[in-house]
Amino acid sequence: MPVQALLFIVMAVASAVILRMTRYGRHVYAVGGNAEAARLSGVPVDRIRVIAYCLSGLFAGLGGLVMSTQLNIGEANLGKGLELDAIAAVVVGGTSLSGGAGGIGGTIVGVLLIGVLNNLLNLLNIPAYTQLIVKGAITMVSGDNRALGVDAGQYIVETLTKKYGKPKGNIVLLEGIPGDETSVNRIGGVTSVTGKSADIKVIAKQPADYRRPKAYAVMQNILQAHPAGTVDLVFAANGEMALGAIQAIKESGRSSEIKVLGLDGQKEEFEAIRAGDEAATWLYPPAGTESMAVALKILKGEKVPPKVVLPTVRVTKENIDSVKPAF
Repeated sequence: MPVQALLFIVMAVASAVILRMTRYGRHVYAVGGNAEAARLSGVPVDRIRVIAYCLSGLFAGLGGLVMSTQLNIGEANLGKGLELDAIAAVVVGGTSLSGGAGGIGGTIVGVLLIGVLNNLLNLLNIPAYTQLIVKGAITMVSGDNRALGVDAGQYIVETLTKKYGKPKGNIVLLEGIPGDETSVNRIGGVTSVTGKSADIKVIAKQPADYRRPKAYAVMQNILQAHPAGTVDLVFAANGEMALGAIQAIKESGRSSEIKVLGLDGQKEEFEAIRAGDEAATWLYPPAGTESMAVALKILKGEKVPPKVVLPTVRVTKENIDSVKPAF
């Protein structure tokens, strides 16, 4: 295996471990989602940012070293313009430019797609400035977390109406990191719909930091506070929290009573839906596919909207076999 590829794998694995399994990683998501809320929660925002910039500089330096060894030349402007490739790659990979959402796995996929796009543009002899326009257009593609929450809210109303004959019932909301924009929009979308029905009550609304163990512990406490027959449905702002809630509900023996909804459409959620432990999840279609479509339209001279919003996909037992997990 080439040394460059080995270095890439090591850096990717190290970054994934830092983001998903360390306190610093959770703080990075918190600062990205809402810096002021993170500060009020006791997160050292300035320190987190400085470390993030230092790591970014370290990785950029390693990338420059690899490029210099490949080309056998050292030049200060050698990587000029690659910052746009980096931004496009993380956007295609599912990272939110507004912060608070994203991951290394998606970024790796984004890097590979941008590499394919670069090769395609070069093979087609597309002028350099046009290539920059095409790559910039990729960042116009994004998902709408509030719209996703709104559709989840509509599903909640439909489910409770089917159960009771009218929209009524008790629901639990599991938030992500307090103040995080992604969580705020998703939860806000849900309550904008359920809040129109006076008989749908939010009996508990607790943060679980997007983490399965935290959601498990939080759900245990909620179940102890609300005995059998008092909880109809749990909505979690991401899949990991939904899976944690499911574990707590199953251990309490209340699976038949409480339906669980999650977001992000990960593989374990699909398995939970097939097993009847989770009622539904939501996801976006791959951003890379839509981004490439936008890029091709620009190359053909067609008009494209200033912002392309990915449609949400609701996944239930009825359509699960026709949808692929997000990850």
